[in-house]
Amino acid sequence: MINIKYYSTDFVNPLPHIFGDGIAVMTPPKNASTFINVFLGRNQGRLNWVEGEVKTKIAIKRDPIDRWCGAVNQQRGRLKGVSDLEEAFWYQDPNVIVKLHAPEDSPIRDISEFCGQFDWAGPTKDYDAVYYLHQVDDLLKNVLGVTVDETDPLCKVYRHKSTDKDIELVLTKDLTDESKKIIMEQIYQDDYKHGWF
Repeated sequence: MINIKYYSTDFVNPLPHIFGDGIAVMTPPKNASTFINVFLGRNQGRLNWVEGEVKTKIAIKRDPIDRWCGAVNQQRGRLKGVSDLEEAFWYQDPNVIVKLHAPEDSPIRDISEFCGQFDWAGPTKDYDAVYYLHQVDDLLKNVLGVTVDETDPLCKVYRHKSTDKDIELVLTKDLTDESKKIIMEQIYQDDYKHGWF
């Protein structure tokens, strides 16, 4: 089962990143959070602000089922060669992992990447604009005026594409209808109630 010592259990990036003239971009984990808050944050914007500094609030959302699969893939890559027991846990049938994640006391719920988007960022109605994960580059270029140096070797690292890792990927098509229903109605029900889909 899960040994929580291998995982981040605190909210690693609870604040939105501030760009330009007071544009706050909220990125829950698995929604380009590391790319925006760490990679871009090295040179542009800042994580902290003073009262009244935020003029526009933007959120980046991701389909909860696809995000759940992305979180499993992250665990597969993160724990490769670190712990045989943990690696074996994440390589079991993803439909089994969904059922283990469902109970409210499941230790999977303590892993930050598996916390719901609503838990991180509240309802989407609280934002001036909401973009999907696949729109991040357009958001950066067209709304924020941020240039991404694709030649920077860290750019690839911080984009965290699961396809770049030597792992067997979990895709939404690997989940049964029952598993998808559990994700929608038990694990991330608040995401579906509050616009994070």
